[in-house]
Amino acid sequence: MQLVLASPKAISPGSQQLRSPLMGIAGTVLGAVRTLVKSVSPALYGAVSYRRNEGREHWIAATLIRRYGDRVQSGPFKGMHLTTRSVSAGWSPKLLGCYEEEVQPLLERVLYREYHQIVNIGAAEGYYAVGLALRIPDAEVWAFDSQPRAQETCSELAYLNGVANRLRVHGHCTAEALRAILAERALVVCDCEGAELDLLDPGLVPALVDCDMLVETHEFLHPGVSAVVGSRFARTHSIAWVQSCPRDPSRYGALRLLRAKDRVLAVDEHRPAAQSWALLLSMAWIEPEPTRQVGRAGLGDSR
Repeated sequence: MQLVLASPKAISPGSQQLRSPLMGIAGTVLGAVRTLVKSVSPALYGAVSYRRNEGREHWIAATLIRRYGDRVQSGPFKGMHLTTRSVSAGWSPKLLGCYEEEVQPLLERVLYREYHQIVNIGAAEGYYAVGLALRIPDAEVWAFDSQPRAQETCSELAYLNGVANRLRVHGHCTAEALRAILAERALVVCDCEGAELDLLDPGLVPALVDCDMLVETHEFLHPGVSAVVGSRFARTHSIAWVQSCPRDPSRYGALRLLRAKDRVLAVDEHRPAAQSWALLLSMAWIEPEPTRQVGRAGLGDSR
């Protein structure tokens, strides 16, 4: 049997007129399905969106690496090397320095407090653990993550940035582990996909009362978790909250080499729902005035 492909002239005007409303109906139905899935299961919607764009985001990350290298371009960790061996979708916001940009004003506040210990729960590839080790050179850093690949990448990133001698990588974090290692006047950075409800409890870990904490809460996993965490420390800490917000890719000059659609993908963090962060500063502390430049030792230029 011979397959004959019709030329554009062979397609009747009637078939084109029929196709146009059908495509419009299909687009409307698809949009409604997307809206339904996003409202019913934000996590599923985020996962599907992530997979659909993952290949393109790999290409975007590779393009940015070729142009700018592996150093963070802006933000509190400007100049930090990123490991290119583990480049993945979501890597580009870290290179640009806009990753979790809402948190950056809170982060700058803690950089002027004298910490000798930093505990990062849910360290992933080490963006915060290594970045804070660079910015607070007197601190010993404990990085917890349950994923072996994340532990390996975090260790590699620490070595790449010259802080491996001050950074310890561990697996799954428990309340028992926190009780065993947590010192007074430490900084706890927590992004552990809902486990903050179990770990950040002064009844289980009394030393938390004297620690500062930067916590991402996951309401879409545990509704009400923000209120619970806030109430546990309302008498012992001053608490400031920030909410996630959309990114404007036009603010980042490094993206000028990309097309408009790719610029949007480059700053997308694939959050399944709006999220919140809290900075909890222990009232047991007296915050020093920021009279010194904090921790640019070890951080080079971004170019």
